[in-house]
Amino acid sequence: IIAGGTGLYIRAGLYDYSFPEEKVVDLSVYEKMDEDTLYAALQKMDPEEAKTIHPHNRIRVLRAIKVYLSSGKKKSEIKAEQKHQPIYDDVYFFGLNAERAPLYERVNQRVEEMFKDGLVEENRALYEKYGETPRAFQAIGVKELFPYFRGEKNLEECKKEIQKNTRHYVKRQETFFRHQFDIHWITREEEILDAIPSSPLV
Repeated sequence: IIAGGTGLYIRAGLYDYSFPEEKVVDLSVYEKMDEDTLYAALQKMDPEEAKTIHPHNRIRVLRAIKVYLSSGKKKSEIKAEQKHQPIYDDVYFFGLNAERAPLYERVNQRVEEMFKDGLVEENRALYEKYGETPRAFQAIGVKELFPYFRGEKNLEECKKEIQKNTRHYVKRQETFFRHQFDIHWITREEEILDAIPSSPLV
């Protein structure tokens, strides 16, 4: 049973994904490029992969460049070699289809609990030590606090921004899974046993 995780995490475990060995490469030259120059560099290395990435998505552009430089193969070629199908015949995907209003209320409550558990204090310490540049600080629940630390917004405004961005993320994830997996959508966990074909394990 695989519960949760990102789409790539699930696909890596159940699909015919291959992850070629990568050498350590220095991307500092590319990291200093502006978005247009960086995207142009990818277009020269791997034009097919460049078509699938938005020019302003620096993280994905840099990742595609890294794959090419470290493995010697274009990312588009690696993807073309895979069928993108489960490697098992008896794989069943289930998704909990919650109603939108209570789901969003759970999101809002979760953010409230994060603040009670020390979200601001933890991130202030990291902010004072590392600034705003580390890539990990782009995570929801971190970057939204920067205006507060800079004295540009009050804490309540930042909290509402975290709640809004989390709700948007939930919606994007649901859309992704609906398009990427053959999911049996359920409203209660108990429905899983009813949906699985009878077998000695059930």
